[in-house]
Amino acid sequence: MKLSFETPSPSQPNPNPNCQMPNLPSWLQSIYNPTHIRSALVSLAEREDIRIGLRQVQSIPNRSTADNPQNHGYNHSESQPKSASPARSAAAENGNASSTDSYYSVYTGSLPENGHRNRYVDILPYDRTRVRVRAGEAEVQEGEYLNANWVREKFGGKWWIASQAPLRNTAYTFLSLILDKTEHPHNNYNSSSPRTIVQLTQNIEGGRRKAHPYFPDTVGQTIVLVPDDIDTIQSTSTRTNKFKLKVTLLNREKVPEACCVKSTVSVIRTASDDEGEEDTAASQSLSSHSSSSPPKPRTTFTHLLFYAWPDHSVPTPADRAALVEFIHLVDKVNRDALPDLNPNLNSDSDPPIIVNCSAGIGRTGSFVAMNSLLRYGGFLAGHGPAGSAGHNHGTENGSTSSPSPESDVSSMIPDSTPATTLMPPLPANLSRDLIAQEIDSLRDQRPGMVQRPEQAVLVYEVVAEVYGRR
Repeated sequence: MKLSFETPSPSQPNPNPNCQMPNLPSWLQSIYNPTHIRSALVSLAEREDIRIGLRQVQSIPNRSTADNPQNHGYNHSESQPKSASPARSAAAENGNASSTDSYYSVYTGSLPENGHRNRYVDILPYDRTRVRVRAGEAEVQEGEYLNANWVREKFGGKWWIASQAPLRNTAYTFLSLILDKTEHPHNNYNSSSPRTIVQLTQNIEGGRRKAHPYFPDTVGQTIVLVPDDIDTIQSTSTRTNKFKLKVTLLNREKVPEACCVKSTVSVIRTASDDEGEEDTAASQSLSSHSSSSPPKPRTTFTHLLFYAWPDHSVPTPADRAALVEFIHLVDKVNRDALPDLNPNLNSDSDPPIIVNCSAGIGRTGSFVAMNSLLRYGGFLAGHGPAGSAGHNHGTENGSTSSPSPESDVSSMIPDSTPATTLMPPLPANLSRDLIAQEIDSLRDQRPGMVQRPEQAVLVYEVVAEVYGRR
């Protein structure tokens, strides 16, 4: 899969670049300036090229650090891409030169033992923000590998887990995100486990497999999943996972106004030596070890499929209203505590959401970006204590104050990592373009987010359309 950075124009640009729409905040007026949009797309593409160059040279382990999973410092080769120099120079100016050695590393995803866990060979998660899954009784020091990253909205403030669509052999680890406490890159961040999964791709598109199912398609039916590649894992780690997952579809309904199929699914972790269960095609041989601790109770999650977004493309104009409805539906569903099904849920009213398309970057990044800017404008409920993030920045006349230029994702960086991006600042003409800043921030957290230029344009257009209705 090759990243494409051509630069199309918005679908219906205003012929007068100086024309201002009264209902749009000043930072969004640029949607009607084709020159600005092209400039933003070019700048974003150039910056992603820098990251690509850096991660190509940061994913080769130093022998002194390769055996230490807590140390992610990797040596550069002597011949580095020229595109890497701007980021290194900016880091040096900020006193962070040494941290460039691992900031954009994708070393873990490139390991041979993880190759078959990646849906696409060239879409790998940054080590710095990758999701480390504690799958049941697994005792792997760094957690089970999953091609997924923690990402935080720059302006909305909400946390997401951006993931590739799970493969047959990663379904167990993927669903463990729902069941188990997952290590978060920010040490002080406390939240309940995710209870909502958003899928932005159909399982089959254009005759090609884009995602694998991991729960039944018939209400009342149950399938069984076992730990991923357990024989291979046991030969290379100290993993002692002794459980399998029973996954049951409890309810399914269509929400046509949101182009959505809403499914309620339960997951129960049971001991692997339980009798009377037949494994599905997704299952592999179970461990022969007996259970040493009791299984957890049933956990229920909501799966929301948006079926009107083609791969490598954008929804049709007719489906964009449905996309906005879907965004609101996702936000509402995630705030429903499901107390009858999950009586042990804590007080977290808005836990992280898992979102995936096929690779987990194009449609996924676009969706997160739109959520962030709509949350920032008050169109979605605020995130955090007393609306500390994502509160309404709009006024009665539609004007919107710009956030501080210092607003960034620094709070997501582990304590051992400098709380800043290593990229040079965006060009001055983008200093008030919140959408360009959001996309750039997401790309700093997971490679290739908002993959295609037409997807970036979609973010501009959808956000402008919603703000314009205020």
